[in-house]
Amino acid sequence: MKKFYFEQVNCYITWEWNHIASFIGLSESELINVAKPKIDKATDYRKSHIEKLWLIIVSGVKLSQTMPVHLADKLNSFEQLDSLLMASNSERVFLCQYQLGVIYEWPKWIKIGKERLFRTIPE
Repeated sequence: MKKFYFEQVNCYITWEWNHIASFIGLSESELINVAKPKIDKATDYRKSHIEKLWLIIVSGVKLSQTMPVHLADKLNSFEQLDSLLMASNSERVFLCQYQLGVIYEWPKWIKIGKERLFRTIPE
């Protein structure tokens, strides 16, 4: 694969929010719970003689499913997740922040793209 294109679909919702939130996002245990079933299933793919496996995890579209803006440092501190990924058959792992249009690539959790909050209400 030479190019990976992440396309934002148009999804317009109305949302009135009257609260302040400084951090909402996934914890290490939640990411492990998402990744582990996919990693377990990947053993079947290896039997099919697939040359390379990539794992892609996409955050949800709800505020409670988003992750902090500067995520690389946090991801690099997740030692259990890193150990799980190292032991997996996945050559690369991508974590996509859907609402911000940013992708983090493992190993080393390198950030691809620049945060830009997508509008959910048409102008």
